[in-house]
Amino acid sequence: MKVLHVFNTLGYSGAEKMYVAAAHLFREKGCELVAVSTNAELGDYAPQFVRAGFEVLHWPLPGRNPWRVALYLHRAFRHIRRERIDAIHLHRAEYVTWLGLGLCGRMAGVRMVRTFHSVFRNRRKTLVVGRFARWASRRLLGICGHSIGESVWRNEQEYYHNPTVRINNWYD
Repeated sequence: MKVLHVFNTLGYSGAEKMYVAAAHLFREKGCELVAVSTNAELGDYAPQFVRAGFEVLHWPLPGRNPWRVALYLHRAFRHIRRERIDAIHLHRAEYVTWLGLGLCGRMAGVRMVRTFHSVFRNRRKTLVVGRFARWASRRLLGICGHSIGESVWRNEQEYYHNPTVRINNWYD
């Protein structure tokens, strides 16, 4: 199984450190691991991903230009198909990566999961957007959401009306 993990940046952060620490466990289960940084800079933790056995890719986000976004998503879709990605794990919160890459995964017939890493809240005037995006990702794109702990799970359930699976963080 080939899994594409989409991060903001490959920096010294909790999720990135956990996935590097767990890479050997995934490989023992037969997973091929790919890490994508969507930030303008790859990230200073990228060498650790490589040492842990990840293929590392750098796909900087294109900004807000609709044509560049469409080209970005087209290239991502082609990569997902060409490399025979089996699953996409979305860690990034921006809608172009979460919903855009979710659409690419859906069109490619790939299973997807999105991790909610913290308690985030939209401002009151954009709450409807946050709720709609979560609904659309679940219902239209088939993205399974999971929360990293009790407080995140409760926030998604109560604030966004977004049922997620709770999978508690761990450490090596």
